[in-house]
Amino acid sequence: MCAGAGFTAFFSSFRGCSMKKQFQEKKENNKKERRRNYLRNAIVFLAILNLILLYVFDYRVPVLAGLMDRMENRNSVEYSEVTVAEEDLSEQLTIIFEKDSLRYDGEGELDLLDGVSVMDESGNKYNNDNLTVEVSGDNKKEKTVRYTYSDKAGNTAEAERTLKLSHYDGPSIELGEELPDLREEDIDNLKNVYSGYYTAKDGFGLDITSSVVITAEEGEKEDGYYELSFQVTNLYGDTVTETAKVKAK
Repeated sequence: MCAGAGFTAFFSSFRGCSMKKQFQEKKENNKKERRRNYLRNAIVFLAILNLILLYVFDYRVPVLAGLMDRMENRNSVEYSEVTVAEEDLSEQLTIIFEKDSLRYDGEGELDLLDGVSVMDESGNKYNNDNLTVEVSGDNKKEKTVRYTYSDKAGNTAEAERTLKLSHYDGPSIELGEELPDLREEDIDNLKNVYSGYYTAKDGFGLDITSSVVITAEEGEKEDGYYELSFQVTNLYGDTVTETAKVKAK
């Protein structure tokens, strides 16, 4: 009877230890599963954040690719804490030209963005829509083209190259022989009043009449006239001005 009681006590103790071990293993497995779920949720969050940044700021989250690789190999490695450091959203960007200089003789269409790329240190390309282009220079045969990149993420870059022009005479404005008299109430409507009385060319024969700016300055009252100024600036940064006197009604 004593032996039977002892065996029963031993079996109960062994069974209790076994159940405790199973409980501990299950608890540890649940803990690991919670960690895996946390990591998956973090990656999903970063993926959504990456899409938002890519759409709004044209920026990619560098750490996301590493986390995705880690997730693919999740079953073969032990879990370890992942710390994502705060990063500056701005990148070191460079404007790259396929050609260091451009040549244009008026034939065909001049595309100042042709062969222009904006890239970061990792070779990722950025959208050219954020590029602004300005052409300047007093020399009619050779201009400086300045490219400036700026986006909402704070990324900036600047670069310059040369534009060489041939068969180019600079912009011109041609006025009609007789211009209509001007009433005081029409001073703010000069384009309509003198529409058809002037034309403008860009220096290669392209019509840029729509870009002409007209202003009127009133002369001395006893003279009874207005002095009109017709001014236009073409794509190449050159400006021309023509003036004319018209009677004040």
